[in-house]
Formats: sequence, C-alpha cells, structure tokens
Amino acid sequence: SRAESSPETSGYATRQAWFKATPNDPKRRILWAEALMKNGRHVEAGMIAEDILVKDKNNVRACLIMAEAHRLQGEFAKSGLEYTELFKRNPKLMSALLGMGQVALEKSLFPIALKVYTDATALEPENATAWVGLGRAHYNQRLNFGAAVDAFARAKKLAPKRTDFAISYANALRAIFRWDEAEVLLNERLADIPDDPEAHFQLATVLLDS
Repeated sequence: SRAESSPETSGYATRQAWFKATPNDPKRRILWAEALMKNGRHVEAGMIAEDILVKDKNNVRACLIMAEAHRLQGEFAKSGLEYTELFKRNPKLMSALLGMGQVALEKSLFPIALKVYTDATALEPENATAWVGLGRAHYNQRLNFGAAVDAFARAKKLAPKRTDFAISYANALRAIFRWDEAEVLLNERLADIPDDPEAHFQLATVLLDS
C-alpha cells in the first residue's frame, strides 16, 4: 500500500492500526508516538518514547518526543536536559534548537533564547518559526524592540498566512509606536480566529493608544 511504502506520510488511523497489529515493532512504535504527540496525547507518547529509549538510548526521535512531552507538561528542567543531550550529539538539529528556544522563553532565560534562535535562523534562514522565536526572545527581553519587529517581519514575509504570532508582533510594533501596523495585524488575526479574546483585547488597547 501507499502507506506501507511511505510510512512517514501515514495518518493517525493508519499508525494506530499498525501499532495495534505489531506493538513491538520499533519503527511503528515511534510513528505511533509521534502521532500521539500531534494529537495532544503527550503523556502516552512520552511513555512509549521512554520505553524505546530503554532499548535504544540514542534514538533521536524518541529523545525529541521525551523532551517535548516534558516541556508540554511543564517539566522544563527535564526538557532542557533532554535538548542539551541532543545538542551534544548534533548541534545543528533544528527541532532541538526550536524546542530549547521554547523552554528558554518559558523559563524567562532570554539570553539563552536569543542565542538558540539566532543559531536556528542562521541554520535555516527560511524557517518562519525560528524567526518568530527570535522575535519573541527580543520582545520579552525588552532591550531591542526594533530587532523584535525585524524578526517578526521576516517571519511574516516567509509565512504570510500565519496569524499565530500576530499578537506578539503587534505588541512589538506597539512598543515602538507603530499602531497602524499593529491594528492591521490584529484585524488579520481576528479574520482568521474571530473568537480570539487576546486579539480583541490587544486591538482595543492599540485603538486607545493611537
């Protein structure tokens, strides 16, 4: 079948069926764990990844699942350690860079976040998510709002239809008094997600400011 010949492109139901049929197949177990992660079932995914690592401690995909599962459960120290180990093996592992950047932002370790996301944008200049992370790191550090705006602008150019970082981008624009541009971004976000309460609040704030 097509899924059998190209397992990486298989869907949730296919991976679930594979896992039920052959629960001890290592390749299918990691595919199922990744499917669980995408569907928000982080604890279950982490348990499978942990079991895989008992037998194959250098399995990069299982390590990434463990790191992300820890992060999403608020276990930032454990997550950071997982990502650090991955860096030791491969300093250019993009998924680890992006994950470590998230941990650093959530722990308010802004110098680390800036370093990690700067490395990520150098490694993959066309990666919009890396530029979003760099923008958030600059904005949250509150030392260079212009650099935050520049990073968000780069992300917007690379991914013009994405609105998930519109609020962060608008906040950076507000900080340097570019209210009209912030208003446009927030209206784009509300056209995409009409019930976003934070976007409504920020738009009201921008209108008051301007």
